[in-house]
Amino acid sequence: MTVQPKNRNYILIGVIVILALIAVIGIVVLFGNRYEDDVENKKQDISDMLVLQSAITDYQMSNNGKFPTDAAKLKSDYIRGSFPYPISLTNLNEGETETLPTTSNTMYVIKNAACDNDGKQAIYNSTSRRYVIMYHPEGVASAICIE
Repeated sequence: MTVQPKNRNYILIGVIVILALIAVIGIVVLFGNRYEDDVENKKQDISDMLVLQSAITDYQMSNNGKFPTDAAKLKSDYIRGSFPYPISLTNLNEGETETLPTTSNTMYVIKNAACDNDGKQAIYNSTSRRYVIMYHPEGVASAICIE
């Protein structure tokens, strides 16, 4: 039996459709796993930020409400277990804002600050006991800011 040219075209179209479906499924699986990893990493980052927040509260309770000025002491004396991030302690003055670098693996603790509406930067806040913790994971579009 001889295959007609018309049937060959249908076979070719069928093969192309099957290959396209395989490619789509591969893309969905590849990016679906990456999304799950990103969500898991963000949960861990927020958990680590809360550990730092708890350490600051413990420090303040032990030091008459004063804000920590020594990141190494805060890390060694008030954070139990391993904490993989360097800590930067800064202070905002009236009218100042702080935007994090996009390549830093440092957690920033910024006194006299509040998170802006987007959580992308710290803005000055006159309440002396108010601070934010900001972290910008590498390879992620925006920073995480908690108060």
